[in-house]
Amino acid sequence: HMLCDIYKKLGITDSFDPDLIASAVSSDDCWVLDWAYDIKDEGARNPPHVTEVVNTLDMYSFLSQGFERLDAADKAVVVSEIPRIRTAVEFPGYDGNNEGKYRTAAAYMVNDLDRFESMKDVAERNSHTHMAGTYARQY
Repeated sequence: HMLCDIYKKLGITDSFDPDLIASAVSSDDCWVLDWAYDIKDEGARNPPHVTEVVNTLDMYSFLSQGFERLDAADKAVVVSEIPRIRTAVEFPGYDGNNEGKYRTAAAYMVNDLDRFESMKDVAERNSHTHMAGTYARQY
Protein backbone atom coordinates (compact mmCIF):
# COMPACT_ATOMS: atom_id res chain seq x y z
CA HIS A 1 0.00 0.00 0.00
CA MET A 2 2.86 2.32 0.79
CA LEU A 3 4.36 1.81 -2.67
CA CYS A 4 0.99 2.51 -4.27
CA ASP A 5 0.67 5.70 -2.21
CA ILE A 6 4.15 6.82 -3.27
CA TYR A 7 3.35 5.98 -6.87
CA LYS A 8 0.22 8.14 -6.74
CA LYS A 9 1.91 10.99 -4.85
CA LEU A 10 4.68 11.20 -7.44
CA GLY A 11 2.06 11.31 -10.18
CA ILE A 12 3.56 8.41 -12.07
CA THR A 13 1.39 7.52 -15.02
CA ASP A 14 2.24 4.37 -16.90
CA SER A 15 0.58 1.03 -17.41
CA PHE A 16 0.10 0.28 -13.70
CA ASP A 17 -3.00 1.38 -11.80
CA PRO A 18 -2.05 1.89 -8.14
CA ASP A 19 -5.70 1.89 -7.04
CA LEU A 20 -6.35 -1.46 -8.69
CA ILE A 21 -3.16 -2.93 -7.23
CA ALA A 22 -3.96 -1.66 -3.72
CA SER A 23 -7.52 -2.97 -3.95
CA ALA A 24 -6.44 -6.40 -5.20
CA VAL A 25 -3.73 -6.76 -2.56
CA SER A 26 -5.93 -5.59 0.32
CA SER A 27 -8.76 -7.94 -0.64
CA ASP A 28 -6.35 -10.87 -1.24
CA ASP A 29 -7.48 -11.03 -4.87
CA CYS A 30 -4.00 -11.15 -6.37
CA TRP A 31 -5.38 -13.07 -9.35
CA VAL A 32 -6.56 -9.65 -10.56
CA LEU A 33 -2.95 -8.63 -11.08
CA ASP A 34 -2.37 -11.68 -13.25
CA TRP A 35 -5.33 -10.70 -15.44
CA ALA A 36 -4.49 -7.00 -15.54
CA TYR A 37 -0.75 -7.23 -16.11
CA ASP A 38 -0.09 -10.77 -17.32
CA ILE A 39 2.41 -11.45 -14.54
CA LYS A 40 1.48 -15.02 -13.67
CA ASP A 41 3.95 -17.12 -11.82
CA GLU A 42 4.80 -20.27 -13.70
CA GLY A 43 2.16 -22.86 -12.93
CA ALA A 44 -0.19 -20.33 -11.33
CA ARG A 45 -3.89 -20.99 -11.81
CA ASN A 46 -6.99 -18.92 -11.36
CA PRO A 47 -8.83 -19.57 -8.12
CA PRO A 48 -11.78 -21.90 -8.81
CA HIS A 49 -14.36 -19.19 -8.10
CA VAL A 50 -12.77 -16.92 -10.74
CA THR A 51 -13.03 -19.63 -13.37
CA GLU A 52 -16.67 -20.19 -12.39
CA VAL A 53 -17.43 -16.46 -12.65
CA VAL A 54 -15.82 -16.25 -16.09
CA ASN A 55 -17.81 -19.28 -17.25
CA THR A 56 -21.04 -17.81 -15.88
CA LEU A 57 -20.53 -14.35 -17.36
CA ASP A 58 -19.63 -15.95 -20.69
CA MET A 59 -22.78 -18.07 -20.59
CA TYR A 60 -25.08 -15.15 -19.80
CA SER A 61 -23.36 -12.94 -22.37
CA PHE A 62 -23.99 -15.56 -25.04
CA LEU A 63 -27.61 -16.06 -23.96
CA SER A 64 -28.43 -12.37 -23.83
CA GLN A 65 -26.65 -11.44 -27.05
CA GLY A 66 -28.13 -14.42 -28.87
CA PHE A 67 -31.65 -13.43 -27.90
CA GLU A 68 -31.06 -9.79 -28.87
CA ARG A 69 -29.79 -10.81 -32.32
CA LEU A 70 -33.06 -12.54 -33.18
CA ASP A 71 -35.37 -10.67 -35.50
CA ALA A 72 -38.80 -9.61 -34.22
CA ALA A 73 -40.59 -12.69 -35.58
CA ASP A 74 -38.12 -15.12 -34.01
CA LYS A 75 -38.21 -13.24 -30.70
CA ALA A 76 -42.01 -13.53 -30.74
CA VAL A 77 -41.76 -17.30 -31.21
CA VAL A 78 -39.31 -17.64 -28.32
CA VAL A 79 -41.40 -15.37 -26.07
CA SER A 80 -44.52 -17.41 -26.85
CA GLU A 81 -42.70 -20.59 -25.79
CA ILE A 82 -40.88 -19.08 -22.83
CA PRO A 83 -42.83 -16.06 -21.53
CA ARG A 84 -40.14 -15.02 -19.01
CA ILE A 85 -37.29 -15.31 -21.51
CA ARG A 86 -36.16 -11.69 -21.10
CA THR A 87 -35.41 -12.27 -17.42
CA ALA A 88 -34.10 -15.79 -18.05
CA VAL A 89 -31.29 -14.54 -20.29
CA GLU A 90 -30.33 -11.70 -17.94
CA PHE A 91 -27.69 -12.39 -15.28
CA PRO A 92 -29.39 -12.43 -11.84
CA GLY A 93 -26.16 -11.88 -9.86
CA TYR A 94 -24.64 -13.64 -6.88
CA ASP A 95 -25.86 -13.74 -3.29
CA GLY A 96 -24.56 -10.67 -1.47
CA ASN A 97 -24.49 -12.42 1.90
CA ASN A 98 -22.91 -15.74 0.97
CA GLU A 99 -21.19 -15.39 -2.41
CA GLY A 100 -19.09 -12.31 -1.83
CA LYS A 101 -15.97 -13.63 -3.55
CA TYR A 102 -18.04 -14.38 -6.66
CA ARG A 103 -19.60 -10.90 -6.66
CA THR A 104 -16.18 -9.33 -6.15
CA ALA A 105 -14.69 -11.35 -9.01
CA ALA A 106 -17.55 -10.34 -11.31
CA ALA A 107 -17.09 -6.68 -10.36
CA TYR A 108 -13.33 -6.85 -11.03
CA MET A 109 -13.92 -8.52 -14.39
CA VAL A 110 -16.40 -5.94 -15.60
CA ASN A 111 -15.30 -2.73 -13.91
CA ASP A 112 -11.53 -3.02 -13.65
CA LEU A 113 -10.39 -5.58 -16.19
CA ASP A 114 -12.65 -4.40 -19.04
CA ARG A 115 -14.07 -7.85 -19.67
CA PHE A 116 -17.71 -8.62 -20.37
CA GLU A 117 -18.57 -5.04 -21.33
CA SER A 118 -22.16 -6.07 -22.08
CA MET A 119 -22.56 -7.12 -18.44
CA LYS A 120 -21.71 -3.74 -16.86
CA ASP A 121 -25.26 -3.07 -15.69
CA VAL A 122 -25.85 -6.50 -14.16
CA ALA A 123 -22.48 -7.86 -12.97
CA GLU A 124 -22.86 -6.64 -9.40
CA ARG A 125 -26.49 -7.63 -8.92
CA ASN A 126 -27.47 -9.23 -5.65
CA SER A 127 -29.51 -12.35 -6.31
CA HIS A 128 -30.42 -12.63 -2.60
CA THR A 129 -30.09 -16.40 -2.93
CA HIS A 130 -27.26 -18.86 -3.55
CA MET A 131 -26.61 -19.03 -7.29
CA ALA A 132 -23.05 -20.30 -7.86
CA GLY A 133 -24.13 -23.96 -7.82
CA THR A 134 -27.02 -23.26 -10.16
CA TYR A 135 -24.75 -21.45 -12.59
CA ALA A 136 -22.25 -24.32 -12.52
CA ARG A 137 -25.01 -26.80 -13.38
CA GLN A 138 -26.33 -24.54 -16.16
CA TYR A 139 -22.85 -24.11 -17.61
